[in-house]
Amino acid sequence: MLIQESHVDVKTTANGKESTMRIFVFHPAIPGFPNARTLGPHDAANTSADAPPDSVHTLDQLGRLRGEAAVIFGVEDTHVPDAGRDLVRAKMRAAGVVASFHEFAWAQHAFIRDELSKGRYDPAVTKVCFEILLEVFGRVLKTDLGVKGSVPAVEHDC
Repeated sequence: MLIQESHVDVKTTANGKESTMRIFVFHPAIPGFPNARTLGPHDAANTSADAPPDSVHTLDQLGRLRGEAAVIFGVEDTHVPDAGRDLVRAKMRAAGVVASFHEFAWAQHAFIRDELSKGRYDPAVTKVCFEILLEVFGRVLKTDLGVKGSVPAVEHDC
C-alpha cells in the first residue's frame, strides 16, 4: 500500500465537556524511498483551546510542519467553531506553513467517517476531500521522494 494510515487519540475539552479527538495521520510508504515526505502531524499533543501551561499545544508546534497540508473542515462542526477554524488558519499562516484550507457547507464534525459518525457521514463531500488529498499527493509527493534507497523484489500476488 502506498499510503499507511494511523491515528492518535488526544484528550480535549469543548464547552466544559471532556472528550477525545482522533487525529488521523497518513504516511507515504513508497518502496525504495524511505525518506519520502510525510503529510500530517507526528506528535500526539494537546489540541484543546484551554490546554494547561505545561502542555505541548499543537497550534504552537506548527512551525515544525514540513511539506504541505490540506486542512479540511465542516462549516457546521460544533467541535471546531468559526473562531477555532480562524485561529488554526492564522496560526498556520504565522508559522509559514504551506497549506490550502477547505470548508464544506453543511458538513458536521466527523462527516468523513462512515463508522460511528452518528449520521453525519457525507459520501459526496468525502469523495471531494479524497480528490483534494490525491491532488496534493500527486503534486507534492511524487516530486519530493528524497534519496532513493533499495527497492524490494516485486512479489507475484494474484
